[in-house]
Amino acid sequence: AMMLDCRCKGEVAMRHRQCAEMWSRIKGSTACDVCKAPILNLPDVPPLPPPSGQAVGAATVASLWSLDEPPAAADYVFDCVRVMWVVLIVCMLFFELDVARSFVTGVLLGAVYVVLAAWWAAARRRRLRVAHAAAVWGAGQAAGLAEQRAPLLLHGQVGALEGLPV
Repeated sequence: AMMLDCRCKGEVAMRHRQCAEMWSRIKGSTACDVCKAPILNLPDVPPLPPPSGQAVGAATVASLWSLDEPPAAADYVFDCVRVMWVVLIVCMLFFELDVARSFVTGVLLGAVYVVLAAWWAAARRRRLRVAHAAAVWGAGQAAGLAEQRAPLLLHGQVGALEGLPV
């Protein structure tokens, strides 16, 4: 064990050297998690590279609320089962329904949740695609308008200079 050279005192500052170095590599900094001061007796470490085949900052978990692409069917099934179990337990404990009615209620509410979540995510993706297309179209229109106006401005300037003596 070693004493970390930060503002921590006593047992809080005690760490295994290997553990402290590994944790600083994982989090990518040598700042103390407790006092937020830099740990002076640990070597500076670069952050870990991203896992192979994955871009930096890429999402690792698919979600019904993801904007990039629709989730797989397994995500829908998992969310339906998760909502079903929560509703089943709530119905049995708070509303004192029997198991069969609680189960049917849970399945129905789970299915409704998945349908609403899928509809909401699809609507968000569609709205973002439309906004992106409108922005691209607007930028193209602005560029085209600038190209149309440039000769007019030049012509107006030349025309204003025509009456001046040379």
